[in-house]
Amino acid sequence: MTGGTARRATVVGVGLVGGSIGLALRARGWHVHGVDPDGDRLGRAVEMGAIDVAGWDAEADTVNGTMNASKRKDKIGWLKKATEKPRLLTNARCLAEGVDVPS
Repeated sequence: MTGGTARRATVVGVGLVGGSIGLALRARGWHVHGVDPDGDRLGRAVEMGAIDVAGWDAEADTVNGTMNASKRKDKIGWLKKATEKPRLLTNARCLAEGVDVPS
């Protein structure tokens, strides 16, 4: 945890891979939300402790393929800024549309 506040993440898809990511994040002190189209799987993820809460986390930041190019550019600029907190961007659809992610 940084400064007494848990880092926040939303895991999209809480099956084997997403659930494992949720468990690993929670083990490191993250507050994890999860979403999945399968309500039973989502319930099991909460029960087994892979996620804290079912649903989107309004405080987590994201870049996705439904955003217009200007908004995505702003979000990627956010990713480039120096910060004490680690930042992560992942979205295959966004990347497939030709948005370059800074290294």
